[in-house]
Amino acid sequence: MHAHRLGPILLAVMVSACGRDGAAGAAGETRRPDGAVVVRSPAGGTWTDAERWRVVADAPIAETPASDPLVFPAALETDAAGTLYVLDAASQRVHVFDAQGRHLRAFGRAGGGPGEFKQPMGMAVAPDGALWVVDPGSMRYTVFDESGAVVATHRRDGMAVAPWPGRFDRQGRLWDVAEGAGGPGTPPALVRQPAAGGAAERFQLPAFTPARWSLKNGSVQTQAFVPFSPSLVWALTPEGRVWSGISSEYRLALHEPGGDTLRVAELPVPPVSVTGAERDAAARELKWFTDQGGSVDLGQIPGRKPAFTSIHVDDQGYLWIRPALPEGTPGSAFDVVDPQGRYLGRVSLPVAIHERMPVHVRGDRLYTVVLSEDDVPRLVRFRVEGRG
Repeated sequence: MHAHRLGPILLAVMVSACGRDGAAGAAGETRRPDGAVVVRSPAGGTWTDAERWRVVADAPIAETPASDPLVFPAALETDAAGTLYVLDAASQRVHVFDAQGRHLRAFGRAGGGPGEFKQPMGMAVAPDGALWVVDPGSMRYTVFDESGAVVATHRRDGMAVAPWPGRFDRQGRLWDVAEGAGGPGTPPALVRQPAAGGAAERFQLPAFTPARWSLKNGSVQTQAFVPFSPSLVWALTPEGRVWSGISSEYRLALHEPGGDTLRVAELPVPPVSVTGAERDAAARELKWFTDQGGSVDLGQIPGRKPAFTSIHVDDQGYLWIRPALPEGTPGSAFDVVDPQGRYLGRVSLPVAIHERMPVHVRGDRLYTVVLSEDDVPRLVRFRVEGRG
């Protein structure tokens, strides 16, 4: 395996302001001495009202059979025909729905034999339409055809990451993650498997150490991350490049694996404060750590939220970014950025999406999972109106 490291990261990124409906402006571009293009978008985005995308509810997706319910959907994938694959990490099953949302079949189960899983965490549809299921527990990828039959297995040496951030790129290369040079709790390394076989290549993500508290009990070390503290957020593009940024600021940089910074997208946005109620709730959620003897300093909790929490890159290279929202904001929102780093605007969803639930965008459809009041997961699909 060949090792590379992403070069120094000058993080500057795009951002959207909250729900502005007025006239949009144009993004400005300048070039740095190192050749990177810096994109500065206006606070309201570059969409005009006529161009603005709207996310509306689409036809419902059928429930799975009562004898085979969804318990914890960990990953969503679609193929070119609109077939939806849903990986349930709890039941270790893959459910298949057609483009109309009808449940077709399910396959997989717990075990170590062909087509069985021990710790499935992600999926990717290959250029030939085959579904690759990532199973760290079995240290392998299992490849299925559209009927759910096993067609191949391949050894996997990557780390367990949920949600799994890998994908196939347009060249047919599979991207995965492995433990980084800094060890547990630090950014992982990207692993690229060549489409034509041969040695895998390894690229280290930018160094970043998140704020955390540690408790050591003999040889066991337990860690709790400081609530609302910044993190390294990143995502792969269909070309096999990386958008990444430290979430303390709304800035992102596009990198070529190996080190070159290609583009920087930036936009100042007002910070979102952490309320007293949110701080109190975060303190209560640390009880699992303090009950074990861990010590926390609540004064380290920042007064403002991270600018964004996750990045999802769709099949056309557009970024769907989860921004920080003020407490009590109904529903969910995404800031949409085009492949060149221009902030287009913000779209709102009428449902609240939990941070642990997967989000998948392909073409003019957005798929995700919402939880009922009693935490029962439900698949939902939205149509993106206005997208050409």
